Amino acid sequence: MTTARRITRERAFQALYMMDVLPALTEEQALMQVLNVQNNDVNIEETNLVALYKQLLPEELRTTQIAVDSLDYVQTLIRGVKEHQDTLDDQINQHLSKRTLSRVELANVIILRLATYELIYEDELAPSIVMDEAIELAKLFNDESSSKFINGILQSILDENSGA
Repeated sequence: MTTARRITRERAFQALYMMDVLPALTEEQALMQVLNVQNNDVNIEETNLVALYKQLLPEELRTTQIAVDSLDYVQTLIRGVKEHQDTLDDQINQHLSKRTLSRVELANVIILRLATYELIYEDELAPSIVMDEAIELAKLFNDESSSKFINGILQSILDENSGA
């Protein structure tokens, strides 16, 4: 079963990817795009984003509260990753062997940033869930070898941050 958090991470990944490819794109514009709104002239404040988000959820999860929580979390992820990007990149770079972040596929970079942000800044989340979700994102947006690469990097980051 697809969870609301998985959908949220997928949308955060898509928005962050778009913002990396199109640097002039604002968070609001990227979010509107991933919520499938075609008119970028729409004011994010005037649009019922909760209703748009609710449509992304499986029918059994389509409650206003889940949509509100999910929308809040996708915005937290996007803002958090952008706000802490330099710190996240430094953290990830420390765990790359024989390469630099600039040599890693963009999809993998975005997934690593997203998961590293959750591991470091969203401490109420179980690290195993964050890692599993990152692996699933890699399988969805890349391939099996990418999921193994991401697992290795995240495990190294987790080990260092937990004092293992």
